[in-house]
Parts: sequence; structure tokens; C-alpha cells
Amino acid sequence: MKARAAGHDSGRHGAPSVRRGVWRIGGPAAALILLLAGALWAAGSPGDPFPQLKGRDLTSARVTTALFRGKAWLVIVGFERSHLEQMELWAKNFRAAFPDQSRADSYEIAAMPGSLSFMRGFIDGKMRKGAPEGTRDRITTVYAADAVSRVLGIRNRKEVHVFLVDPAGNIAQREAGAPAPEVFARIQAVTSRLLAAP
Repeated sequence: MKARAAGHDSGRHGAPSVRRGVWRIGGPAAALILLLAGALWAAGSPGDPFPQLKGRDLTSARVTTALFRGKAWLVIVGFERSHLEQMELWAKNFRAAFPDQSRADSYEIAAMPGSLSFMRGFIDGKMRKGAPEGTRDRITTVYAADAVSRVLGIRNRKEVHVFLVDPAGNIAQREAGAPAPEVFARIQAVTSRLLAAP
């Protein structure tokens, strides 16, 4: 679909369009749609609601806003192929620290330029094959990196960004980079407080 608003990642393939506060990413077959209530704005700070999601994961199952409610979620966002290993490590460490998936879980979003959307089938297929067993329903690809950066307030795409989302759907903590011990400890501490809350 063609872009209806100015922005990066525009082009013939998978360009995002904006209409009445809705980001439609990658056309009707897009993996992810970011729905913004009202005007466009940058979120991503503690206390902000995590942007609403609607689309499909690597199993082709639908992803909705309700996914990031009801328990603690660590949402891991990467922009480059080289980020995949760090993203998987974040997810693995988080699931090991909080094995009860009914209370805490992780989700990965691979954000890529819209110019690569014509390769969606190939890229998603490779990611599907390479995804660790049992994680394909917690990985989504999105071909509009600029849109993801904007709504999450991400300025540096050279790093992996993680967002701890509380059971109400609000961002409780954010970090960037590899899950170094001191960085992961902060996420772990905030998650523990969330799970201890009545």
C-alpha cells in the first residue's frame, strides 16, 4: 500500500500510512499494526502505555493489545540482524528468572525498514526456522522501523531496547543494550516488585 503521510521508510513496498491516528504498517499482510489513539506521539517512558498492537506473529496467529495485559511482559525490540542473538538472550534470561509464564513472559519485535517488506516471506521464513522451539508465538516482525522508533521514543537503533510492561499495559522500566548483569538486575528487581504487588 502507498504511504499517505510523510515519513521515513516510505516507498512502494510496505510503506506505513497514517490515517486518523492509526499506523498501518506493511499493507494488509503486515505482521504488526500500531494503533495510536489521537495524534501521533512518542511514548516509551515509564508510566506510558505500551503502544497497542494488532497483527500476526511467526505462527501467523493474531496478536492483539490484550497480549500485553494481565501479567508482566518484557518486550524486546531490535532493528538489525546482529541484534537477534541479544534479543534471544534477553528472552532466555527473563524466562529463566521468571519461569511461571502465567505471571511473566517475554516478546520479541524485529523492526526492519519498509524497503525490505518485499522480502517479508523470505525473512519471516528464515526467522521462523531459526526461532528457538516454543517461541514463535512470541516473535513479531514489522517492516516500518521508523514508526516503531517514533512511538517508542527510540533514537539509537544500534542497540536492542527492552520495555518491561506491567499487568495494566504500562511501561514500568526500559533499558538498552545487552543483558549485562547490572542491567538485567534492574529489570529483574522491577519485575519482582510487580509480581509482589497485590
